[in-house]
Parts: sequence; C-alpha cells; structure tokens
Amino acid sequence: MSFIKFAEVKDSKRKTKQFCIMNTTNMPCVLGYISFYPQWRKFVFFPNKEIITLFDDSCLREIANFCEDQSREWRKEITNAKRNL
Repeated sequence: MSFIKFAEVKDSKRKTKQFCIMNTTNMPCVLGYISFYPQWRKFVFFPNKEIITLFDDSCLREIANFCEDQSREWRKEITNAKRNL
C-alpha cells in the first residue's frame, strides 16, 4: 500500500513536466515536487520547505523510481525528437 501519490502539475510555461507528491491520508498535503533539473539532465525531488516531511524507505524508493521513470521517458522523447529532424 502506497502512502503517497503523484499528480502532474499543468503549466503551459514549462518545457518539461512537473509533478506534486501528496500523501494519501485523510488530511492530504503537498509533500514536495518532482521537476526536471537541467544541470543534472534528470528529474529530481524537491521537498516542501513549508512543512516538515518524513519519508520511510518504501516512500523514498517510490519517489526515486518515479524520478528514474520520468528521466528515462524524457530521454526517450529527446531521442525521438532528434530522429524526426
């Protein structure tokens, strides 16, 4: 059972996707965001600075896997775009 969920944040000004991470308890709140970090050329997790956040190993693994999946998808889109030029 997962204690977190990911939701895409729609923003037409962004070149890459952004996701918010929320807890799944009865009082949901934004725990942080996953966004593309151009210096590292991958998606990374930005914890919410406004609240204290705690993550166990399974939540951290789930966040890391989500970041890896999004980075892999971004690389695939870039590769396909270059092929179509």
